[in-house]
Amino acid sequence: MHSSDQETRDTLRFTYWVIPPLRGHFEQAPHRRSRALQSGGCSTSLAAILYRPKVGLVAELDGIWWSAVGDGPVVVVPRLNIDWNERDLSALSERFRVVVVAPRGFAPSARPGSYEGKGFGADVGRVLDHLEIGSYATFGYSMNGAMAARLAVGTPRVTAVACGGFPLTADLTGMGQRARARNAAARQDPKAWAEVVATYDPEAAVAFWDDIAGLPPGALVDVACPVRTWWGERDAVLSALLSPDELRRDLKSRGVEYDVMPGLDHDDMLDRLDMILPIIASWLEAQLGLSA
Repeated sequence: MHSSDQETRDTLRFTYWVIPPLRGHFEQAPHRRSRALQSGGCSTSLAAILYRPKVGLVAELDGIWWSAVGDGPVVVVPRLNIDWNERDLSALSERFRVVVVAPRGFAPSARPGSYEGKGFGADVGRVLDHLEIGSYATFGYSMNGAMAARLAVGTPRVTAVACGGFPLTADLTGMGQRARARNAAARQDPKAWAEVVATYDPEAAVAFWDDIAGLPPGALVDVACPVRTWWGERDAVLSALLSPDELRRDLKSRGVEYDVMPGLDHDDMLDRLDMILPIIASWLEAQLGLSA
């Protein structure tokens, strides 16, 4: 191995979940490593840049994990409690540049242990600034959908929001306390607690929901860009926060488009994103002026 190759290898710090699949991928195809380094604009602040066929560029910037795949207008997908690498987002990445960002405290990103609610959006902005991305649309589901909408609050950078599985018009003032109660309950079950900790820092989740709870009523839907939402007909998670009938009325009064997928509960809807993604992708194209 040439010394330059060794130096390049030494600059890569594989995060825990990507080590096995990526080590072989780079060793078998060094050109992918070089391409990732070149296209990522490697700097001393960029801790790792990797390349995977499914998700494209994978990197870590100042402890913030992110990935990018596809070309075209940017769609940002927050990664909080869903590993989007396990989901097929090709209906988006075939038409857009999909950038997945995990704020610190979530997924494989750094866990500093102390968090401010606004910091999660700042982490997303840090990555987008690094990539020289100005405006972007957002996409997310459930907690990640709330984050997708949160990114649009008070900023002109977000051009459209696609949020599924979350009642954007619900009274969210108790969300922080709900998160604390969920953490307390999970602590009583070692298996459940291990799953929580593997997904995110529990304190980060509390800080996130405290931030959401502190927003004015309707702030997540009354944003300065188009919003579209969807949920499963049998979504008990959503209906625990707001009745679907009331949610429909709220959305109709605001002119917000929505879709209800027959027969699906909260988890089913996540597993059947293929039913909604083509609809959302076409809607995003229309909002971004890409439709014929």
